[in-house]
Amino acid sequence: MTRKIMLIRHGEKPDHYGREHGLDEHGIEDSRGLTVRGWQRAGALVRYFAPLQGCFRHPELDKPSAIFAVKPNTSSQRPLLTAQPLARELGLSIDARFASEEITPLLTAVALVDGPVLLSWRHSNMVDIARQLCPEQKPAREWNVDCFDQIWAFTEDAGRWTMVCIPQQLLPGDSSIAQQPTIGTSEILI
Repeated sequence: MTRKIMLIRHGEKPDHYGREHGLDEHGIEDSRGLTVRGWQRAGALVRYFAPLQGCFRHPELDKPSAIFAVKPNTSSQRPLLTAQPLARELGLSIDARFASEEITPLLTAVALVDGPVLLSWRHSNMVDIARQLCPEQKPAREWNVDCFDQIWAFTEDAGRWTMVCIPQQLLPGDSSIAQQPTIGTSEILI
């Protein structure tokens, strides 16, 4: 059973003003893809979660033994694209069976993993994941729509989850302040 879940939002996406376009992994324009900055973030996450010397920037981080991303659909492939460079580096397959709102089946599958798990998800359902793991906690009602540079790290100890928000600080302009403060604990539900 996993004792560590690291939840990230996918990398940056096209804006609504047509200034930043989405690209697929070959650099071809694709509205379902990441922007140039999103691809930079995806690449930087490789050394963030698989540092060469094994020294993580934060004690709540670890090298994933499994990666889950939202099932791609007609409007977005961004969670999958964000996780692909790291998965390639680690020699892992990405489990993309679950739609964004399929939180209970996702967490059931995650619970079966032996080792740390990385989830690359859409902001609209990230709070649902936090609420299922830690139902009495009060994270933000919604993940900030403009936030791409944070991690919610969950650690299980003796049947209880703790949650901490960690700023990535990977790219120029990333916030050095956690979006959410450290938040209490909860009994394990998965």
